[in-house]
Amino acid sequence: MTFRRWDINTRTQIISLGPALLLTLLLISFFTFVRIQDLRQELNHTGQLIANQLAPATEYGVISGNNDVLESLLKATLATPNVRFLEIQDNANRILVYVEQPSGIPQPLATG
Repeated sequence: MTFRRWDINTRTQIISLGPALLLTLLLISFFTFVRIQDLRQELNHTGQLIANQLAPATEYGVISGNNDVLESLLKATLATPNVRFLEIQDNANRILVYVEQPSGIPQPLATG
C-alpha cells in the first residue's frame, strides 16, 4: 500500500482534510440556504407592499366596474422590477383584470 509509505506529516494532513472539506461544504450549503430564504422573504415583502399600495387605488375601479381604469393601473405597476403578473379579484374570487409581462423580448432581425 502506498498509504504506509507516507510519513506522519502527510498522513495527518490527508486525514484532517476530510473533516475540513465536510465542514466547508456544510457551511456553504447553510449560507446558500439562508440567503435563498432571505431573498424569498424580501420578494414576498415587496409583493405585499405593492398590493398595499394598489388596494386603495383600485377601489374605485372595482366598485364602479371600470376595468379600463384597473387595467391602466396594473399596466403602470408592471414597470416595477420583478413583477411578472398582476390580477384583481372581486369578493367571489373571480378575476376582474389580469395583466402580465410579455413572455419574450423580440430579437432584432439580422441584416446581411
